[in-house]
Amino acid sequence: MNQSFYIGALGALSNQAKLNVVSSNIANVNTSGFKPQYSVFSDLIYSQTRSTEGGDGAKTGSGVRMDFAKTDMTDMPYRETGLEYDHAIAGEGFFMLRDPATGDITYSRDGRFQLSQLEDQFYLVNTSGKRVLNMDQEEISYDVKPAVYPGQEDEIEEEEEEELEEGAHDPKAVGIYTFIRRDGIESVGNNEFAVTEKNGAPILLEHANVIKGAMEVSGTDFAKEMTKMMEAQRAYSYSLRMVQTSEEVEATINTLRQG
Repeated sequence: MNQSFYIGALGALSNQAKLNVVSSNIANVNTSGFKPQYSVFSDLIYSQTRSTEGGDGAKTGSGVRMDFAKTDMTDMPYRETGLEYDHAIAGEGFFMLRDPATGDITYSRDGRFQLSQLEDQFYLVNTSGKRVLNMDQEEISYDVKPAVYPGQEDEIEEEEEEELEEGAHDPKAVGIYTFIRRDGIESVGNNEFAVTEKNGAPILLEHANVIKGAMEVSGTDFAKEMTKMMEAQRAYSYSLRMVQTSEEVEATINTLRQG
């Protein structure tokens, strides 16, 4: 009887975890470049019962649990915004970002960029303030032109175009990177990802199709996520009912024993 308590409780916890994943997907239905996650479950230990005749009986399980949430990296279409510093990737790849405080590198498909001024430089940054790297893994920056009139905002200085050497990259071009293996890329929040050793070193996509003035739409399928939510809610209620029924049966047995 105790096993039924554990199976019901594990079922409720697993479906609660699934609801958390689904709710995160729904909350980001309008977040540019968002990649939804889905829950991966596994069966717990099974045991083989013995029949009354001495042969093998039925198998009894110990429930399931959610192992991890896997990210769906499917490329999504983009929509035009008309904003100068918005970028979208048409096809494979990630933007490379560097945290100016820690130097940590993360990757994202969210191309909502803007300019951030530090002393005499403007840096291209994302919504978290992390700096966007170019095709040489260097921070994209622009010189600042002093204000002409009191109170006037600083402007980006129009730099003279220099001829690039053969094979050199434009230092203002946003770099797009991919990996030999994309399986195992971990979500670290803020619509960003971190890579592990098994993903390998970042590979520059020199001919990536980057669309300026546009952003990739969210990968969340609202109708599909609502269906998953209803399934998880129903399974959650069934698991709790199993716990409640087990408790009632246990109470009935104890009453009969006392009688």
